[in-house]
Amino acid sequence: IDRTLGRLLINATVDGLTALSQWSMNNMLNSGLKIKNVAVTPNGLEDLAFKKPDEQEIDQVFKDGIESYKPFVLSLARIDRVKNIETMIRVISLIKEPCNLLIAGDVGDQKYFEELQKNIGKHNVNKRVIFLGFVPRELKYYLISKCFCYLQLSRSEGFSNATQEAMSQDKICIVTKNTALEELVKNGVSGFTVNSDDAESVAKKISFLHSR
Repeated sequence: IDRTLGRLLINATVDGLTALSQWSMNNMLNSGLKIKNVAVTPNGLEDLAFKKPDEQEIDQVFKDGIESYKPFVLSLARIDRVKNIETMIRVISLIKEPCNLLIAGDVGDQKYFEELQKNIGKHNVNKRVIFLGFVPRELKYYLISKCFCYLQLSRSEGFSNATQEAMSQDKICIVTKNTALEELVKNGVSGFTVNSDDAESVAKKISFLHSR
């Protein structure tokens, strides 16, 4: 539907509007929507997020595999351009200390995934960037619990359940500025906020966390 027509229809028929973050709400209102009744209602977390994973319930093969990748940085993200995974790959190439990048998520863009594979070869980090694919919820929190920091460098993000989940497991998060992620992570308090393409700054912060 044409955006102009869409705005007219929404303004004429919608009485109220909700969004997951203030960032998303601002974007919608700045696009020309003129709705007075608005509310920001973030997603909550499931009960499982507030529990430490029971390692006895985790498959031993999975545990051994994850153990072999330590120390590692984790990102829970579908393979899509908006997730800015190419910058994450560059970040890992800049880190001199032993450190791997694990990415858990479905492939949403096959062409982009193939470009990332070439990018990995270009930066010579073939053994340091690991795509895990989809990880079921019963294994997700175990995976989060084993990383030493969480990384989300999305170019655009209206909210992030994954970042909330990482914070629930007491992980320091490095996320991008000028997105809704800044509503979750306070720079220098619960993590770090960075520019989406500033691989050097991210690498320095990960190296600092690695040395702690």
